[in-house]
Amino acid sequence: MGEQDGPISYIESTTISTVFDEDANRCLLLTTDERPSQTRRIIQSIASSDIKNSEALREQIVDKHHALQRMLNQATVVVPYAERFAEMFNTTRVEARRAFPQALSMVKTISLLHQRQRQTDSNGRIVADQDDYEVAHYLLTGPLSRSIGGGLSDPAARFFDRLSGYVDVAMEFTSRDIRAKESSSDRSVKNWINELAEAGGIEMTQEHRGSRPAAWKLTGMTASAANQNSSPMPSIEQLFIFSSDSFADKP
Repeated sequence: MGEQDGPISYIESTTISTVFDEDANRCLLLTTDERPSQTRRIIQSIASSDIKNSEALREQIVDKHHALQRMLNQATVVVPYAERFAEMFNTTRVEARRAFPQALSMVKTISLLHQRQRQTDSNGRIVADQDDYEVAHYLLTGPLSRSIGGGLSDPAARFFDRLSGYVDVAMEFTSRDIRAKESSSDRSVKNWINELAEAGGIEMTQEHRGSRPAAWKLTGMTASAANQNSSPMPSIEQLFIFSSDSFADKP
């Protein structure tokens, strides 16, 4: 059995929307696109690959990735705005202790991948710039909002928008009522309702009793507000209130 020096990347998939807390705050939670339009594209891609020489295409993709990795040089990356980033990172929840290193590593990784477009300091280290943070902010705001801040996954946010069209703020509803309007599976609807409740988008008005399902109502919060309020990542405008040139060559 072979050995591989770390660090490594570990990927795991699941069909449930709620992940055990001890696992959730150790990884980035990414969701797939559940919309019928995306399912159609997947099916069409499968049909297309059946006609084309899929093996040759896979080899071509692998060769590109290998070439990219061979072109990268080992280097140390420094994030000159790391201290300010740490000061502005939301530390309300203890999970931030794991989330901040993840965010900082993402910035460094993006900078390393763009090493030929980045400046180096007097010690030869690659200097991460604002562009690197902008990409990290785009990639991490959603996953970190969900894993440590109670934000919504993209599928749950889309369900939230549909739900707001089904019921009024003052109207009570049950999961049974909503499943009758949704083409999604019963399990998906149940998972999304749990997400909305955790994020504060809906609240329970009556507990589940016997054959009678729990009743809910909207709180008036929007999906965008739920994610914005829960994001631990400072905005680009907040972090870079002055020119990034002032960070240059900082030890």
